[in-house]
Amino acid sequence: MNRTIPNAGDTFLTQRQIEVLSLRERGVTQKSIASQLGTSVANISTIETSARVNIAKAEQTITLAKLLKCNIIFNVQEGTELWDLVSRIYTMADNDGTKLAYTEPELVAFINRGLKHVFDDRKLISDAEIGLTPDGNLIINPTL
Repeated sequence: MNRTIPNAGDTFLTQRQIEVLSLRERGVTQKSIASQLGTSVANISTIETSARVNIAKAEQTITLAKLLKCNIIFNVQEGTELWDLVSRIYTMADNDGTKLAYTEPELVAFINRGLKHVFDDRKLISDAEIGLTPDGNLIINPTL
């Protein structure tokens, strides 16, 4: 399959980073990419790592921008249990007069997805921030 490599445009990625990521996403090895581009595997590894770091920072920036629009933002400490977090979210929404956009099972699923990397045995293993938008949606920031 012949695919065009997207243009970097005005992003946080260079065109070379996009080229390397595009090939990697298609399963091409770093060694093969290095050979195609006439460079070293170490250089391809550095390009890929930098690109992934830039993407993670961009995603974190988007989450922060969404949190800024929330009418409620609160911190959740490491060790908080899932059901205590669910209860706290309902309390915060009730106190603010905001109707949550989730049923309880949907809320639990949303929290599990948003914090899946920081939950162990239904307890947070690191701090997180939770934001509640005026329309009852949650924004989850798993890192402080």
